[in-house]
Amino acid sequence: GLLAHPGALRAVFGLDCGFLVLYTAFFAALADHLAKLGRPFAYLALAGVLGTSVLDIVENHHILSLLAVAESGRAIDDGAIVFQQTLSSTKFTLSYIGLVLFGLAVPRNTKLGIVLSIFLVAGTLITGVLGFATPHAVREQVGSGRWIGFVLGFVLAGAWLRASPDPASTKGQP
Repeated sequence: GLLAHPGALRAVFGLDCGFLVLYTAFFAALADHLAKLGRPFAYLALAGVLGTSVLDIVENHHILSLLAVAESGRAIDDGAIVFQQTLSSTKFTLSYIGLVLFGLAVPRNTKLGIVLSIFLVAGTLITGVLGFATPHAVREQVGSGRWIGFVLGFVLAGAWLRASPDPASTKGQP
């Protein structure tokens, strides 16, 4: 499968590199905003996202290394495939921890804050459970749903940030 469209695969990983830089920056800004509001878990949530970013980078380079092995006509051994699955699952699990912690950190004092918090906590937990519990044959559909969740989550978080008060004006408030 790696050899079917190697140029497209490299392009996807180039785009993924840009995406991971942007999502890391977004969550760093969100954590900073939440911390200035005095919210718990903000920096712990950021640590989860930073760990996810590092694992995403390792995963991308591992897959590109597997592509280089395949392009040189050598077989990819079972250990490399098992490592890839383990790495990917670990990355997603760490991202679930970070997203749930962000959901717990979001103030639930507005309708938008409640929706964002529920989306991050419940939506992430449901996605995580389904991702690991579904049979392999339907796992790809769950993965596609995860991308829809990413987009919705960024839209909700962006809307919440625009409506959120200036942290300097809320210092010391619960």
